[in-house]
Amino acid sequence: MYFKKNVRTCGAIRALTAMAGLAAAPALIADNLQGADRLLCAPESINICPVGEACYSARPEELNLPRFIVVDLKQKSLSTTEASDRKRLTPVETVTDVGNLIYLQGNENGRAFSFIIDRDGGRMSSAVARIDFNLSGFGACTPTQ
Repeated sequence: MYFKKNVRTCGAIRALTAMAGLAAAPALIADNLQGADRLLCAPESINICPVGEACYSARPEELNLPRFIVVDLKQKSLSTTEASDRKRLTPVETVTDVGNLIYLQGNENGRAFSFIIDRDGGRMSSAVARIDFNLSGFGACTPTQ
């Protein structure tokens, strides 16, 4: 009886330890952006909402968006990578660092945009608004040269 009870207890402890390890795993594998001035960001999940229509999900290439975005915090710009066939450069009006979050905001061609990037985990959230649609997305960033 004692043996069976301890086996069950050990099994429960192992299960709890495994769950705690899995819960911590994203934090362990996330990119730390502390001290980085240039980031390479990749949109992962994008939702677009046209006025008067249902919102839908799309991949970056379906919306003619670059697969990767270079965020230059010193130059205050968003750009495509050198290898991209779609050369784009967008100035960022404000770059604000508060705690572990980076806030980027600006406007271009009748669109307002805002990005939030987590320095501790490399997570990114973005929004673009225009009179006739809005777009929101999530992605990930890593330091780059």
